[in-house]
Amino acid sequence: MSFLQTLSEHFFYTNKKSYSDKQGNIAYLDSAPLNRPMSLPLRHRAYVAIIVVAAIVAGAIFLNTTVFSSLREIAAAEQAVSDNLAREASIETLPLVQGLMPKDDNALLAWFDKKGYTVYNASEEADSDELILYKLPDDMTLEEAEALYTKGISNLTAPEATRLLNGSWQLVVDRSDTTSMVVRYADFTTGDPQIALQNALQKLKYDADNITDSGTDDSGNTYEIGTVTTKTGRTYSWKISAIPLAEMFSFSNVPDDACYVGVRLTE
Repeated sequence: MSFLQTLSEHFFYTNKKSYSDKQGNIAYLDSAPLNRPMSLPLRHRAYVAIIVVAAIVAGAIFLNTTVFSSLREIAAAEQAVSDNLAREASIETLPLVQGLMPKDDNALLAWFDKKGYTVYNASEEADSDELILYKLPDDMTLEEAEALYTKGISNLTAPEATRLLNGSWQLVVDRSDTTSMVVRYADFTTGDPQIALQNALQKLKYDADNITDSGTDDSGNTYEIGTVTTKTGRTYSWKISAIPLAEMFSFSNVPDDACYVGVRLTE
């Protein structure tokens, strides 16, 4: 007798009778098996109920820890990105770079301190003598920013990237030849490099009448070039360029229309 047959007989009936009844030389098939109940015996129904409940619980746990957990993580990430982008945009605190040009490194650090900005100084990590400062978002600590910058911007998740980039900007000062300053930041609001460029132009108070060149370079940057003269009579050359953020960094799930803007001033 096979195992399955034995198991079936154990669950469905317990008083097995012979299938044949001999009367002399004639053997009759016993019809009792055909008349036995088709339902489980009462004492076995509890076993089946336990198995069914256990299967339902196991399935629920599996779905909760796989499918539903992934859906919750996606929803939480989307909410975090939305919250990060609702903060003050980087351009709102963008400095008039022409006003910083005469300052030496110590004076620049003092200017940041006077503004009350939290600053991450990455100058020691550079291979050159450039001064590299990051103005951080108002709600970000220096320790958090250092951990994210160390991780690498392209390696950040969408919540991490938007938390770090929205509300921050980078200042790079190079004094190796003539003084030049570069400010870079992410723009998550305009959705178009040309609009992002024009917003920067207005924020920095550069006169459109002094634009000497514009267009798109070989790297895909939309740019404008011009000059600005300060109240002290100093004249600087400037270049503003903008490009889709995705062209600069490889992280995903960040708004596709975000832009990366750069402003360069030289003497």
